[in-house]
Amino acid sequence: MPAERADASTRHGAPEILRAMGQDRDESVEDVALASTQASIPPAPVAPKTKELHAGMVLHGTYELERRLGQGGMGEVWKAKHLRLPKPVAIKVLLPSIQSSGEVVARFQREAEIGSRLAHPNIVHVFDFNTLEDGRRYLAMDFLEGEALADRMERGRMRYAEVAPIVEQAGLGLRVAHEAGVVHRDLKPDNLFLANDPNSDPPYRVKILDFGISKIQTADRSLTRDQAVMGTPGYMAPEQAMGQTAKLGPEADQFSLGAIVYEMLSGEIAFGGTTLAEIVLKVVQETPPPLEEVAPDVPAHAAAAVRRAMDRRPPRRSSRRRAPRCSRT
Repeated sequence: MPAERADASTRHGAPEILRAMGQDRDESVEDVALASTQASIPPAPVAPKTKELHAGMVLHGTYELERRLGQGGMGEVWKAKHLRLPKPVAIKVLLPSIQSSGEVVARFQREAEIGSRLAHPNIVHVFDFNTLEDGRRYLAMDFLEGEALADRMERGRMRYAEVAPIVEQAGLGLRVAHEAGVVHRDLKPDNLFLANDPNSDPPYRVKILDFGISKIQTADRSLTRDQAVMGTPGYMAPEQAMGQTAKLGPEADQFSLGAIVYEMLSGEIAFGGTTLAEIVLKVVQETPPPLEEVAPDVPAHAAAAVRRAMDRRPPRRSSRRRAPRCSRT
């Protein structure tokens, strides 16, 4: 039975995996400090006692909650109905226990702002951000049905014909984000969602989720925060793992996408380990076994693209060569 995803939800020609893995960009990218985002957030009203969310509850006369889809460390997610359109939407609400954290709220607002700004079929669309009577922030976004890429990967190694269109679509979404000056910084299988789309081939659309810790371009170097390590260790680029936040550019997302593709094609995590320190050390110092060895059925040009994307040296991850078209079979 297909899973329902609340964080998100053209048929393209033959995929160009090399182009998807390499972005022709070399401009500098700086981090916008969260303090600047926090300064733009109006203080929450004096909050009454927190109300338990429940089915049938209507938020601001617009969104009627239908059922809770899940809860994580930061918030809970509900399927809701937009009363004036009407259409299904997803509502993500911060938990009362972390609502007082200015940094958490700032990241939540950043996720909303970027999700509303990057209008692209391969990026989840956020269309509202508001505050409940008890002071909790929430955002409204597309409601999607399907499964996270992570769930698909748990079922086993994927053939190249299945991987190629996923990489193509993820690459298209990342290109739009990078051209808008946004670096995701937490690209991982959980943040790529295969949303059901029976009118396309394959019958899903890849959606990039969760821009909460993304990095935004700015010319103001005084806002740069270095030494801040954010992301998921097994998929972050070496420069990201070393806390070189000021140096992070689109190449960091290339590395992450390369690590995801490596895992899809080989069935093996590129940088595994039992402790955080072990994983980070591997990311910074080691190179996983070549795809040609662990998955000899993968086309040579695809293996080369993954190898280039996962180069520890950021400038070597990009390529200006046009990608050859490749079959899905």
